[in-house]
Amino acid sequence: MSSNPHPPSQPVEKPNHIVATQPGKVHGDADNSVVALDEAAVEKLNAVNKYGIIQGNVVGEIASLGVCANVYQITDMERKIPVKGREDRGDVTDAPLFVVHEESSCCCRCFCHGCQPLHAKFYHASQPEAGPTVCGSYTGAKTRALMDEGVVMTLERPGCCTKWIGCFQCCGTKCVPEAVLYAQEPPHLYSEMEKKRDLDKAKVIGNHEGIVTCCVPTLALNRGQNARKQGQEETIAFAEGPTFFGGCLELCAPPATFLLSTIRGGKGDIGYIAKSRPDSCCKICFACCSDIDEYVLDLPRGNPPAAAATAFDKANYVAAAVHLDYILFENDCKPITVLGDHRGGIIIFNLCNIYCYGCSIPLCTCIPYGNQG
Repeated sequence: MSSNPHPPSQPVEKPNHIVATQPGKVHGDADNSVVALDEAAVEKLNAVNKYGIIQGNVVGEIASLGVCANVYQITDMERKIPVKGREDRGDVTDAPLFVVHEESSCCCRCFCHGCQPLHAKFYHASQPEAGPTVCGSYTGAKTRALMDEGVVMTLERPGCCTKWIGCFQCCGTKCVPEAVLYAQEPPHLYSEMEKKRDLDKAKVIGNHEGIVTCCVPTLALNRGQNARKQGQEETIAFAEGPTFFGGCLELCAPPATFLLSTIRGGKGDIGYIAKSRPDSCCKICFACCSDIDEYVLDLPRGNPPAAAATAFDKANYVAAAVHLDYILFENDCKPITVLGDHRGGIIIFNLCNIYCYGCSIPLCTCIPYGNQG
């Protein structure tokens, strides 16, 4: 897929960027839209076509065995900016756009890990600052969420026990993953999601609906009623992924890629979401010990549907990348698992995971070690 060179973009001004939400006010992309997406977010989304989605909180993830709430950083991969405190060394990093914080029940994360109901709240990101030096090693640039500026948008996903996701899709919509993306914050609770959704159309940017398939994980991305122009289709894209993914396969094969297409079975005429392959010893260790993952969302400007994407559409694509992480990669088996102690046990190698009707089935091989007598 080809793409045109990224035009130079100016840093987005932070102060005074919240847009007034007067009824019927036209703002950003949608005609007669009342979706209240703030001006700074619209500017960022309109300017960027290649996003990095980086899962953070590495220490918390490893220490809690994955129970810790997820944090993601959304970046502009085509624009580099200097790291505050490291200017003398010439350090630069991808320009941060948003920081996403998961809000969910600790109990649900413990007992329904990866399938928990949640709110993923998007905040504007601060400028990158130099992180601490630990044992003589620089830990990299750090970015924090500007929570004082309010929530930009919220991805709401129902989960166990209102939805039985992560299992065989045999009970219709009860087993199919879905999520709704709101501007700012949704004014209701999970248990009332179905009842009150119609009342919140003015804030809905879009929604994601899983499609039951045998071996191709598929997610339909839809526009909200008030986030599309007259004549635009409701469904903006289908995200279709691989049958085989994760495990040891991701260390030696092309990364798991979801093609974004305007029709089912398309060839990615909009772009793609790809899981990044671990490219260092440190990242391989993280992959073996935690659910920390990184993704690339690329919407090449040479693709007409990507060039025509509105800020609301791009917000939907970014949220879909976060949603797909929860659907497939929060529950996938680690590449290597050891069961036993110093006297003996088995080493389990997860060759890959196989998608089948909503389930992620590990394909494993085992090697015994030590004294098995």
